[in-house]
Formats: sequence, C-alpha cells, structure tokens
Amino acid sequence: MLEQYYSIQNLCDRFGVTRDIIYKWMRAERIEYVVIGGHRRFSQSAVDTFIASGRARANEAAGQNVSLAGQ
Repeated sequence: MLEQYYSIQNLCDRFGVTRDIIYKWMRAERIEYVVIGGHRRFSQSAVDTFIASGRARANEAAGQNVSLAGQ
C-alpha cells in the first residue's frame, strides 16, 4: 500500500499552528520531510513519529484525533 503524504498546509490545519512553526520544526529537524516536485511533503509515518515523540502541539486533552489518516 502506498504511503499518504501531506502538505505544510495540511499540518498547519491539523496542529493549529502557522506555516512559520512548521518551517521552524523542519529547520530543527523535529519532523522529517521530503521534497517532491519542489514541494515539501510529510509522510504519514513521519507525522506519526512526530506525534509519538511528544513534540506536536495537538489538543489531545480536548479529545482531538491528531492523525491525518483519512483526510
């Protein structure tokens, strides 16, 4: 099965942060990404690893699902 890839905007929407924060995480190597056709993309496994590491600013306390699968 092919892995799902997400854009910077997808991550902004999911985590409720700005593009600047996503770029900051990228520069700090907190989340892995690939460049596809000149665009930065994040694999589902990279997002899952990021979430599992406790580095995401997700509202888990509010019961929100932080997985992007199925979007």
